[in-house]
Amino acid sequence: MANTIDLHAHTHYSDGSRSPAELVAEAAAVGVRVLGLTDHDTVAGVEETACLGTKAGIRVIPGVEFSTSLPLGVETVRRVPLHILGYLVDPAEEELVDTLAFHAQARVRRMRRMVDRLGASGLPVAVERVLALAGVGTVGRVHVAQALVEAGHATDISDAFGRLIGRGGPAYVPRAPVDTEGAIRLIRGAGGVPVLAHPMDYLGQIDLDLLLGRLVPAGLAGLEADYGGYDAATRATLKATAARHGLLTTGGSDFHGSDVKPDRPLGMEPVPEAAVAALDEAATVIRAGNRP
Repeated sequence: MANTIDLHAHTHYSDGSRSPAELVAEAAAVGVRVLGLTDHDTVAGVEETACLGTKAGIRVIPGVEFSTSLPLGVETVRRVPLHILGYLVDPAEEELVDTLAFHAQARVRRMRRMVDRLGASGLPVAVERVLALAGVGTVGRVHVAQALVEAGHATDISDAFGRLIGRGGPAYVPRAPVDTEGAIRLIRGAGGVPVLAHPMDYLGQIDLDLLLGRLVPAGLAGLEADYGGYDAATRATLKATAARHGLLTTGGSDFHGSDVKPDRPLGMEPVPEAAVAALDEAATVIRAGNRP
């Protein structure tokens, strides 16, 4: 049996393989009773998943995972990619909806440019096929990779990324930067609680205490400590770091479906009930116009 709380899961509205119905059914089957829906750069699946969750006796916490980057340095500016989770956001909040729509359009433009570069390199794929592979979800490089495999230009998705569309590849087009601090403000403006996702991913690029020293004044409220695959020592270290900075902690599997991330089953991490209570309390404080 899985743990009863998982605050980090994705559906086919972003890059997961499960529909909301399938996600809720899997959560019910393994015993998850509090589920955080955190699709990348979209809240399109929130209402559907929440309704299905209610019928199944599962509380669905509405969320979003922003793909952002933070500029560092003065003379030579480099950007560190960071993912920011937004919990308990209002999925109908106007600025949030408008901003996500703008970023969705930017993603489509990026994929078209990548397809153009592939064609110029003698590796044609149809942009219509890329968009069809994305379906109802947010289009991304994985869909270009799938189209490349279908067209016989790559042996598998890893090959497509490694040779063609990964950073430094001939068809790679950089993502339009989304400001980290702006995303934090947007989440708070939608009544949500901003949390730094999978923080160990960033250690090779910036010291975590230094990073939090910049993001906490910008409104960051939490740190994802009980993340899928982190060992007990890592979780303890992250919780101590969060405590030093006055942050709450969350956690979850980062579930995308067993066919996408087979090592991240739903409910794999022991997330305490106190994490949910802390999110609820922080959201109440933020909506009152204060800092958690």
